[in-house]
Amino acid sequence: MYVHELLEQRQKTEVNKVAPDCPILDLASQMSSHGFGASAVVDADGKLVGIVTERDLVRLMSRSPEKMSSFTVSDIMSRNVVTSDPDDEVSDAMNRMSEIGVRHLPVVENGELIAIISIRDFQVICDHLGKLAKTDSLTGLANRREFMKLLEAEFSRFNRFDSPFSVAMLDIDFFKNINDEHGHNAGDTILVRFADIFRTQLRAYDVAGRLGGEEFAILFPNTNLEGAVTACEHLREAIKKIALFADTGLISCTASFGVTMVVPEFAKPECILKFSDELLYQAKEQGRDRIIGASYQEHAAQVLNVANG
Repeated sequence: MYVHELLEQRQKTEVNKVAPDCPILDLASQMSSHGFGASAVVDADGKLVGIVTERDLVRLMSRSPEKMSSFTVSDIMSRNVVTSDPDDEVSDAMNRMSEIGVRHLPVVENGELIAIISIRDFQVICDHLGKLAKTDSLTGLANRREFMKLLEAEFSRFNRFDSPFSVAMLDIDFFKNINDEHGHNAGDTILVRFADIFRTQLRAYDVAGRLGGEEFAILFPNTNLEGAVTACEHLREAIKKIALFADTGLISCTASFGVTMVVPEFAKPECILKFSDELLYQAKEQGRDRIIGASYQEHAAQVLNVANG
């Protein structure tokens, strides 16, 4: 991760700039009012000549509280300022701050001060890395590991409280043809469009995940089979409206779904996913662009009837 990416994650990039002769009390008021942890000290030409942090103000207040009104910024500012470039690795910036024992680092681009990063900002990195561990990098949906984790939690809730839920497996019909005829960039765009449809069509607490390639799964908490099938029908119709204009021509697509609801016969979370996948296979065998929704008991009865002739 680079410093400029860290800055993009921040909600506030404004830098508080003060002159060396600014009274300390005025600076303290500015920093308090706007929540700045540090202020850049610039000369008449706007050149960075120092930095003052909230820690500097605290030190001064603890030493000479009665003389605060007589001090200016130049009395307490740090003059040997180490800076960072937007294209620096965040890890390098962190190491630099650790080596010289500072908590704030000005970011300078083409000689212009654009931001001040601090130790607090690195929580953003932890949040970012945590998100990467849970999401698919292309679509932003839950990845397989995260989806299975949430499915296991829902399965445990069902076993404890008999709380119903349903699962859908789906994939893009003839996705290999899209990649072969229009290129993988077009295929990736289609995958992103799918993710956008999930985000707009599903409820806030439904979970869509990309399990791999063009294969997706959806977890519908507190939803019976009928409700899940209805939701998937809305998705199927929205997917049919995708129209991607590429140099190789117009790209449209459809999807096939397999949907079922949790029942006591499923011994573990993988079982409901496997059964949904079997229903998905039936949907593709029957012509694609369709939804096969069935309960496990119904399916077992059908198999038994076929076996009995």
